[in-house]
Amino acid sequence: TKVVCTNSQSISYWVDSQDNSNYQWETGRGAIASGQGNGQLRVNWGDSGRGYVRAREITKEGCISDSFQLPVQIAYQLETSPIFGDTFLCEESTQTYEVRYTNGSSYEWWVDNGQGTPQTPGNATQVTWGAAGTGKLEVLETSYDSVNDKVCKGDTVTQTVVLNRLPEPGPIQGPDSVCSEDTVTYHVDGFASSGFEWRFPADKAERVRKQGDSLFLYVKEAGDITLRLTEVTKDSCLSPVKRMPIRIKQRPQPRSIEGKDTVCLTSGLRETYRYPGTENSRFDWQVEGGTIEAGAGSSTITAKGLSHGNNQLTVREVALNGCSSEPVSTTVTVDKLSVNVDRATTLPDQPDQVR
Repeated sequence: TKVVCTNSQSISYWVDSQDNSNYQWETGRGAIASGQGNGQLRVNWGDSGRGYVRAREITKEGCISDSFQLPVQIAYQLETSPIFGDTFLCEESTQTYEVRYTNGSSYEWWVDNGQGTPQTPGNATQVTWGAAGTGKLEVLETSYDSVNDKVCKGDTVTQTVVLNRLPEPGPIQGPDSVCSEDTVTYHVDGFASSGFEWRFPADKAERVRKQGDSLFLYVKEAGDITLRLTEVTKDSCLSPVKRMPIRIKQRPQPRSIEGKDTVCLTSGLRETYRYPGTENSRFDWQVEGGTIEAGAGSSTITAKGLSHGNNQLTVREVALNGCSSEPVSTTVTVDKLSVNVDRATTLPDQPDQVR
């Protein structure tokens, strides 16, 4: 403290001390109350005027440093330090502010656009700020000269604080029920300049990519997860965490179609094919080169009208939960074994003549 109240008592001074060193102190216009030989000293000051505190270090090896001196003004006009604390923060946040403490001084705080709670020993206050805009802090330091029955007072110190707006994102938009192995999109309405932090269980899902306020998410396995979102503004203000529960339903796994892959072309050709899917599922069949005679929607169909050559059978399983498998296909080859007689002739040297 460079300015102290007249006749103030037990004012602290200190240096950055080293272990095993000895510190020799001197004062001008004051008396050492305690601390001679140590890194911290307390001084009782006298009448108004100019004083000083001087310190010298003596190491354990006996080396003596240069002396360091601090001028001290003993007066009724105090010199309060600036207010220390964050001045660029978010609305409704809580922050502690302080001025340098002087033993024997009292501090009175005022807060505009916030609520302050003084902290012991009084040179600090904890402020919960109000709405976005600006806030203001003021502090007045006073002390008392008990010898002359006179008040020492500093100038009111003021600090303005910028309060940035908190983000208020809307609800997470996107499906709350999906199938395993789906890639789905989630979106939230927030500030254009904000960043968005998405969180989800890594064993159940993984991020494909982020684009602005949207998330493209690949879901892996069946189960229940919670998608969490925090919006972070350009001023580093955080929104409350938004949550969205998501149910991941099991997608049917593809299997092979059972049935002949090569058949003979006969009159009224019919063949049966089966897909070993899950009970109660629906099965969507397509027959390229023929038609379904029976079993549409079931796991077993009868195909008819298959044409000579390659025919394509495709099926997709749709489970009761609405999830469908990837389409599964097989090729059925119809082989034509009969002989077609194009013409008959009794004139070997004239094959185009038919009799």
